Amino acid sequence: MKIGILGGSFNPPHKSHIDLCRFVKEEMNLDRIMLIPTGEHPFKGKVGVSKYDRLEMCRLAVEGIEDFGVNDIEVLKDAPSYTIETMKALKAQSDDEYYFISGSDILFELSWWKSLRELSELVTFVSVMRDGVDNEEILMEAEKLNRAFGTKIILLEEYSPMGISSTQIRKDVHGNKKFLEEEVYDYIVKHGLYREMK
Repeated sequence: MKIGILGGSFNPPHKSHIDLCRFVKEEMNLDRIMLIPTGEHPFKGKVGVSKYDRLEMCRLAVEGIEDFGVNDIEVLKDAPSYTIETMKALKAQSDDEYYFISGSDILFELSWWKSLRELSELVTFVSVMRDGVDNEEILMEAEKLNRAFGTKIILLEEYSPMGISSTQIRKDVHGNKKFLEEEVYDYIVKHGLYREMK
């Protein structure tokens, strides 16, 4: 199977995450999409809301969406999670092909990632370039990563993001309700999440 992975803190997960995954799934003809919420982020540290709340919100966000699922592999770890460790564990479970979904801006951070050369043997990166943005630097960075680390990068164009971020939602959950799945919004309200983050 060809599986697309979207990792992140998902603090909270919103419709733009799902929209991005749907776009990549269609463009790449993927069989399945897997959200992997982080436990403790190796660069960001603690992210404010419990990892179990973020995991449950991810499950609610994809509930009922065909071929979408959530993996708790990083949430169940007590230590910070690195992508190389996650991918090794996933590859040990199956021979599926994995495609790591991201915005193109992440390419400028990849050289700092742990064991990038080894990771590049396990996964193909699918980076989405925003519509209307000059992508010459992104193309050059992708070529540089391929030469230096053997990183396989597929660049997808003509994607128009919704223009919302988790940070914006945390600051005004009620004002940005339309960007959340109803079940996710109800969970946030029920558990009193983000009330002190304005």
